[in-house]
Amino acid sequence: MAINKQNNLLVVDIQPAYNYHCRHIVKEVCKLLNKAKNPVVMFVGYGLTEDTQPAVIDYLLEYGLKESALEKITFIEKDYGFFRSWMDTGINQDVIVESIQGMIKENVRDSRDLPEITEIMENDSIYLPDLPEQTFKRKNWALCGGGRDECLNEIEIWLQALNINHETIEELTY
Repeated sequence: MAINKQNNLLVVDIQPAYNYHCRHIVKEVCKLLNKAKNPVVMFVGYGLTEDTQPAVIDYLLEYGLKESALEKITFIEKDYGFFRSWMDTGINQDVIVESIQGMIKENVRDSRDLPEITEIMENDSIYLPDLPEQTFKRKNWALCGGGRDECLNEIEIWLQALNINHETIEELTY
């Protein structure tokens, strides 16, 4: 997939803590970051990993990110696992999306505050991520990074719940 005027680039968890998993794609991701207009790089931050924004920047620079590209990148330190408890217990993705949409509609951050919830969903709640709302007003995202069935999938679910078009660049996932 080519990044063009219609697609915003969103990179998920290409960072030092996950080097073992992403080192085979990081150079190509850096090439995309160099070309992209206003890309976003999301990373699991300090406390959950040892990574800080400067560490992520250094990592990307080491793999080919140009210094000139830094000024156009928005870096977002994100939480880990806002939807994972339901994902990992096998709750259908469509149910997760509908629940997130219900949470947004009802203005609640925790799924346990929804009026209709099953017991399994009550025991393992999900919560709305604390992500910059303005960033996700953009449409047509191209996603890459990982983990494919973990954090990257959480972002796909989030975008789906917000009715935001997106496509995953499968050859640049781990």
